[in-house]
Amino acid sequence: MKFKFTLNSITKLQVIKAIFSILFGRSQVIYQKLLLQLQDYFKLNQDQIYPLASGRMAIYSLIKSLKLIDTDEVIVTGYTCVVVTNAVKLTKCQLKYVDINPNTLNIDTNQLLNSIKANTKLIIISHNFGMVYQDIESII
Repeated sequence: MKFKFTLNSITKLQVIKAIFSILFGRSQVIYQKLLLQLQDYFKLNQDQIYPLASGRMAIYSLIKSLKLIDTDEVIVTGYTCVVVTNAVKLTKCQLKYVDINPNTLNIDTNQLLNSIKANTKLIIISHNFGMVYQDIESII
């Protein structure tokens, strides 16, 4: 029986093995098949797909792709995962914390709006505890 590589037939263990293979330079065939499946599933070109091993790598890559410089500021919620802040720190950008609203547990919109300055180039909005930030329209 021939193995058919689809998102439906792949197990978590196979994904983990594929990621480790990619990280250690092995199994380009699996990597290419994964890219093709993602391309088909999300209706994207392969050059629009960037498989990364962690959220930290994704945040770091996003910031670097924006070509931010060390005087540019990135705002994050004061209550966030250390992975987020570490990724920002690795880019050498200025990190600014804005406190949370105790009622929503997400970033406080008024404090956020008052914190935005000319050198603010990125605001990372998280959904703490799975609670979606409700004021996105206020900051766009």
